[in-house]
Amino acid sequence: MKEKIEEILIKHDPVKLIAMEAPLDEYRQESILINECVTRHFSTESIHKIVYDIFIKQFGGERFAHGIIGPYESYLPIATEIKNLLDEA
Repeated sequence: MKEKIEEILIKHDPVKLIAMEAPLDEYRQESILINECVTRHFSTESIHKIVYDIFIKQFGGERFAHGIIGPYESYLPIATEIKNLLDEA
């Protein structure tokens, strides 16, 4: 499952790391953390918050990350795809 979550993160490239030619495993840690935190019983809204909070933590915390990771709303498509993935499992 974490590999599929990683594929979703690479596809959406929320921090634009892949666009800057970072290695394709750049979102591996985030995918592992997301996989550990979500289940198919979570709502899309819950997954949305979890994904965003993980990116906040991974990219410097509340004080620094907002300018790096982009707006909360941009993580909704990622959460929706993860929810769909979980529902199919």
